[in-house]
Amino acid sequence: MMLDTMTFLDQEQVVWILIAGFFLTFLLSFSIGANSVANAFGTSVGSKVLSHFQAVILAAIFMTLGGVIIGPEVANTIENNIVDIRLYELEPEQLMLGQLSVILACTVWKFIATAFKLPVAATHSAVGAVVGFHYMATGIDGIKWVSLLFIGMSWVTSPLLSGIVALVLYVIVLMTIVEKENPLESGARTLPIWFGSVIFVNVLSVHLRLKSLFEEFAVPWYLSVAYSFGTALLAAILVWFCFVPRLTNEKKPENEALLGVEMTVFRMEGDKSALDRSNENDNSLQAKSDQSEELQTMDILHGTGNPDVAKICTPLLVVSVIFSAFAYGSILVSIGVAPLITIWDVYKTGNVTTAVANPFWMFLYGSFALTLGFAVIGGRVTETIGEGITPLSPSSAFPIELGATTVLLLASNLGIPVSTAHCKIGAIAAVGCYNDEGVDLKLIWKILLAWVVTLPATTGLSAGFMALFQFTYQYTTGEDISSNNTSLLQGIL
Repeated sequence: MMLDTMTFLDQEQVVWILIAGFFLTFLLSFSIGANSVANAFGTSVGSKVLSHFQAVILAAIFMTLGGVIIGPEVANTIENNIVDIRLYELEPEQLMLGQLSVILACTVWKFIATAFKLPVAATHSAVGAVVGFHYMATGIDGIKWVSLLFIGMSWVTSPLLSGIVALVLYVIVLMTIVEKENPLESGARTLPIWFGSVIFVNVLSVHLRLKSLFEEFAVPWYLSVAYSFGTALLAAILVWFCFVPRLTNEKKPENEALLGVEMTVFRMEGDKSALDRSNENDNSLQAKSDQSEELQTMDILHGTGNPDVAKICTPLLVVSVIFSAFAYGSILVSIGVAPLITIWDVYKTGNVTTAVANPFWMFLYGSFALTLGFAVIGGRVTETIGEGITPLSPSSAFPIELGATTVLLLASNLGIPVSTAHCKIGAIAAVGCYNDEGVDLKLIWKILLAWVVTLPATTGLSAGFMALFQFTYQYTTGEDISSNNTSLLQGIL
């Protein structure tokens, strides 16, 4: 049952909230770009497939597209899934102050995490902040505890599932491309299959997301699968006839392998001549041979230094990253501007509603700040994801991207709670553990600690800011808005 209430909002008393909201939203989106965008580009930059500048260009294009196309629909679902905002119908000022608290809490926490080069989930930060201000405003009434339980489950399901899938894909890449005697020839034969798989998973993921948000895409699931499969098949055919011939027709010198070993030994020997090296004792020659074999083994395992492997895996990684940027943009841009949208709507209408209008320009505003944050200080977290946990190459980064995206697709449609940031870290750690280099366990523990602390940290920050704003509002206006809306809760129930 809904209460039929009319409220009057004095715009002059709350205009400062709107102004502060615009300014702080820019900082929030900037901080999200500095921290969370690295989840989309960390593997490609860390594997040296893309430079930071190239990643910024792709983020500016595809994250903006994701933000403005899908973002408006996503923004309406974030807060409504955590608390019942109908509790603020009698006191819309409370909701406006709460949104300001959310913005500040998330911004502060994101900057702290970025300073320590730790990736934290933007969604979890927002959830904690919403719970914090809501508790200060109304207590525990209206909090949707099941949603919070699912978030806690995602700390386990996200890295575990994505790690398993990414590791399986990585082993397949090793068996079909990297460890083959001729990686270029073997990779060229399987390239259409890999391209088709990448296109199928990502197109289906985007289509299902559009389907859940727009009526125009509301078709049976099997039609979504058929559409995605047809697109993937077309892409595989184009790759087979247009791209594969260019790879297989490239001629390499017959003595390329011998030249590669000789150049490796020459570099190890400094300025010595070939005649001098031929007169070395047997033990020295054996040591050099062992070192050369070790370098070649690293090439086989990771694709580093092997241009043939890079030619196969690089385009696959770039395509995966582009789709990932589009999907991430729809979420991250929405998180950055959703509180401001609520403030704007309440200011304009004076009422609290669960479905608000989403101004197009706000998503452009958020996209710009997001990209700027990634460009200016995004390299800190990108370094952690792309290099800090474990060394990455195109042959390892590609299955990580595809594995994380696959898990996100399957889990979101099966109702299994997952996090994009946690999926990516889980995939990287699993592949790193399989390789000889392993992973930086100390860094992994730091990241895990940051994940666990994120929810209570943003909850506490938001609650503190909300208490401060309530006191300030009461002091300047003489109105007490800190009491719980128990009568309204009874009316709703």
